[in-house]
Amino acid sequence: MDPAGKIFAIIGIIVCVVLLPFAGLMALMSPMSFDAPGSAKSPIAWFFFLFFILAPVFLIVVIILLALALSKRKESFEKKS
Repeated sequence: MDPAGKIFAIIGIIVCVVLLPFAGLMALMSPMSFDAPGSAKSPIAWFFFLFFILAPVFLIVVIILLALALSKRKESFEKKS
């Protein structure tokens, strides 16, 4: 892996780890989108609910994929050298 790709992956992991607590708080607050009467029928409320629930899942998946990319690139680089 070239140095730019490695730096990109490390910065991406750091950014995702920093955003993860905020995404967790968003997920905890997501049921509040249904507080108003009749909001359970609103497609906008459901969109925000799903967005807030899936944000931490998305960040965790990105962290795992970037970590795997870093480790695989390192192993393949070590085998070639």
